[in-house]
Amino acid sequence: MRLRGMDRLLDRMASVAMVLAAGVLLWAMLADRRPEAGPGPAGVEELDVAKVVGPPRRASVRGKSSAGLAIIEFSDFECPFCGRYARDVYPRLVEDYVDTGKVQYVFRHYPLENHPLAVKAAEAVECAAGEGMYWNMHDRLFEANGALTERNLLEYAASLELSPVDFETCLRTDAMAGHVIEDRRRGEELGVTATPTFFFAEVLEDGKLRLLAKLRGARPYSSFEAILDELLRRR
Repeated sequence: MRLRGMDRLLDRMASVAMVLAAGVLLWAMLADRRPEAGPGPAGVEELDVAKVVGPPRRASVRGKSSAGLAIIEFSDFECPFCGRYARDVYPRLVEDYVDTGKVQYVFRHYPLENHPLAVKAAEAVECAAGEGMYWNMHDRLFEANGALTERNLLEYAASLELSPVDFETCLRTDAMAGHVIEDRRRGEELGVTATPTFFFAEVLEDGKLRLLAKLRGARPYSSFEAILDELLRRR
């Protein structure tokens, strides 16, 4: 009986020793860890292989041609997340980076299939471009917060003092549908599946864009600021 009791005691002591040894080893591993760099902005993806895309339509570019970097946004006027970004973040980016000549801003249409009003809204922007009002209509549609029926679009055109006959004809004949389809196709080629999606790119001498990083979702201003400042620093 004494031998059995001694065996049980030795087994318990061995178990305790193993637990203590594991704890010491874990502590040593944690103590030896070096501090790691903090994560980058949420949702950002640095592209391993830089892809070069063709020059955007001039009307869809905001900013100075001398800017060395560009933001490319794929967006949907009926998307609530796109609207939130357009109202809360986009104006600050324009003020801090676009108007100061550091960055160009490129807008591309990516109307989602479950947003029935998004295609015509995108066409309305392209129709307004014919009178030099691309960005005015862009801003007006995001301010509309989803009110994007054809009647709404005609009212917005009137408020911008666009030619009522020319605008209505352009809109109802699908004259600009090709631009919208082309933008969506380019987005699909780049792996865009949701809106808003952003690419950060280097502007090449011939106007083409070399993509450097990708950001998904309506992120806060600080996310864009961190990426842009780092890319500008590298340049």
